[in-house]
Amino acid sequence: MFAKLNRVIHRSRLSSRFVSVFYGELEADGNLVYVNAGHQPPILFFRQQRPGQPADLELSKGGTVIGPLPAAHFTRGFARVHPGEVLLLCTDGILERRDPSGEFFGLERLRPVVRASQAEGAAVILERLFEAATAHGDGRPWEDDATIVVVKRLEKAG
Repeated sequence: MFAKLNRVIHRSRLSSRFVSVFYGELEADGNLVYVNAGHQPPILFFRQQRPGQPADLELSKGGTVIGPLPAAHFTRGFARVHPGEVLLLCTDGILERRDPSGEFFGLERLRPVVRASQAEGAAVILERLFEAATAHGDGRPWEDDATIVVVKRLEKAG
């Protein structure tokens, strides 16, 4: 699918002939199959940090942006999303939000916000992220698109 989309965009007459895409399928059992084509890697925040393991995982398997290379190759990635874990996707406009001194919001500010609110629902996590990124900008207008998607796997009902 990605190879065909890549060829279509490569041959197009669009003024911008490249696209970053993250595509994922989260199955009911928590298996996630994904392809990341040049997008800011989504982050899977684990419910509990496992001994000797990081607290989260960046989902970067895939390939380059779609469009510029006619024969680009894309690989699937796999992850397991357990109940209580959070998958976060965002555009670079969030991470590159600048404070008055020019410092980016970045992953070093994003990660603690998610971890501090991980026990909450996806809507609360989303709200807190936008509040933190907006406050970081200290009232300045957004310079780029600012999109966040929060997916939280819930405990199985009863």
